Amino acid sequence: MATPITSYDYRVAYTPPTPTLVDHPLQRGRDGEHLNNNRALLPEEQTVLRQLLESRRRQAVQLDAMLAEASQARSTLEEPYQDLKGHYESMRCSYLVAQDYIENIRQARDSMQPAIERLRSLLHPIRRYPQDILSLIFVAAVESNNSQDSYDTTEPKTLYPPRHRRRNTALDISQVCRAWRALAHATPEMWSTVRICLRKSASAAPWLKLFTGNAKAVPMKVIVTHLQPAYFNRRTSVDSDDEEKSTPLLASVQRLHSLEIHYSHFRALSYLSRLANNAKLEELNELTIQNDPGMLPTIPEFDLSTPLRHTINLKKLTLVYVCLGLSLHDASVVLPSVTHLIIHTSFVPDSNCLVLPHYLAMFPFVQELVYFQNETAIPESVVLMEMPHLRLIKTNFAGLSTIVACFSAGRILSPDLHTIRLTTEGQNPSSDLSTFFEANPSIRCLEMPGDFCPTLTASTPNLFHHSSLHTLSLWKASLGCIQLLTTSDGDTGQALVLPNLRILRITCSRSTTNVLTDQVFESLYRNRCEVTTEGQLTNIGAKPLSQLWFMTHEALQAGVRATIERRMAYVPHHRGGRLLAYRWPHKPAEDHPFDSNLC
Repeated sequence: MATPITSYDYRVAYTPPTPTLVDHPLQRGRDGEHLNNNRALLPEEQTVLRQLLESRRRQAVQLDAMLAEASQARSTLEEPYQDLKGHYESMRCSYLVAQDYIENIRQARDSMQPAIERLRSLLHPIRRYPQDILSLIFVAAVESNNSQDSYDTTEPKTLYPPRHRRRNTALDISQVCRAWRALAHATPEMWSTVRICLRKSASAAPWLKLFTGNAKAVPMKVIVTHLQPAYFNRRTSVDSDDEEKSTPLLASVQRLHSLEIHYSHFRALSYLSRLANNAKLEELNELTIQNDPGMLPTIPEFDLSTPLRHTINLKKLTLVYVCLGLSLHDASVVLPSVTHLIIHTSFVPDSNCLVLPHYLAMFPFVQELVYFQNETAIPESVVLMEMPHLRLIKTNFAGLSTIVACFSAGRILSPDLHTIRLTTEGQNPSSDLSTFFEANPSIRCLEMPGDFCPTLTASTPNLFHHSSLHTLSLWKASLGCIQLLTTSDGDTGQALVLPNLRILRITCSRSTTNVLTDQVFESLYRNRCEVTTEGQLTNIGAKPLSQLWFMTHEALQAGVRATIERRMAYVPHHRGGRLLAYRWPHKPAEDHPFDSNLC
């Protein structure tokens, strides 16, 4: 390192004085022009010129003195300037050397990173996993990715077009290394789900062949998107109008377990036979057909009963926004194997389309029915039929009117119907549910939103008069619903509200949590849980509950929370501290009811 110079002060800059120049009138203006000719000067002009000459000589002497002073100052600054210049050059060279050194170190470090990553990967515990454990991890990763692409068709608010550009996990795993590729190809469960887009006709068949070859004999789920006639309309020649006869697209699938079809063309379903032949349909267990909700309400010239005739092993059928013509429907087709039926009607009603009674006649042995109606049309009278295995119905408010019309007055007999689940919020379904309960006394479990204010009158029937209801689950319950459950027959002048209720699950809305008081909760607990000393009934004459679940938001008042925790046990909830869940009596080993099926 260079030694700093201390014999000079570099902070003081030399500032030379400015010379004073005398300007004479004869040098400017019109009088000065006479000096530029050859005429003889006048006496007064000579006098002025002599004065000017003397002034210039004095200025020259002054400038000589200033020049000598500036030369001396320059010679004084020359040595520190040269020293500073030398130090600057030395420091600049040192800086450039340090920059090169840092760059060399960085390059050396970057060159070592691949080796570090390689050594780390060699020491990773996943290399020591047995192949059977590693294959299970691969299958779990693929199933997790496939679950993100699927939507719950049993909910009315989650029906969106599937994502078609998501990377395929099975293909990504097989491209990591040769060992993983060999293990992935030897694990057929990884390739059991394939999504093919017929809009990209050139890649559909090779993509399907890759998966079917690796899946081998494992049952496969095939998701076909953009089903359209353009994929199949291939002419035998340029001058011919005859379509090329080709093998079905899914002919290479050894075992077809599930088929999901998404389409937007009104004639797309007419080409269903081009996807799979009758032999493949016989192996089918699950069939989902989903239409684009924005498609024009054009009834296709297609009969679904014809291909369904061959699905003798079909267990689950899902129809989403599918409009099927009534003129081509074959009412003689009956599939006794279908146990789960999910229907989302189209948004535009049409009298020439199949309605719920037609589907129920085709599948009389359905065990679970999910019916979401998106229009207000109510079907005509239903022919008497029996559904002996029907246990559960899930619907929205618009579909409830259709179901009541079908299952009331003895039109459809379902002696094992046990559970009703209603999903629409902001509506009061009391009247329709009361009519439905009267026609189906076997119902024991009801799950519905409670964000309405129920009213009880002596003349109007209400669902809360249903004496055989065993389990009631309310979410977003209003304060009026909670208070209604605490009333006695003397308060309303009519039958007791749900006298035989045994299991009650209440999830309070945010607004109910803000206005909930300890008196309301105490009244609910005393009138539904505590047994009087005189008998086996509560204060209002109802049977005591065997289970009470109560869930509120975190905005619960401190006094109300203390009252609830004095009566009930707090249950940790998977959603964290935003929701507070309580149960009575406390049984920690039992599953959380808000995480599983409520009924």
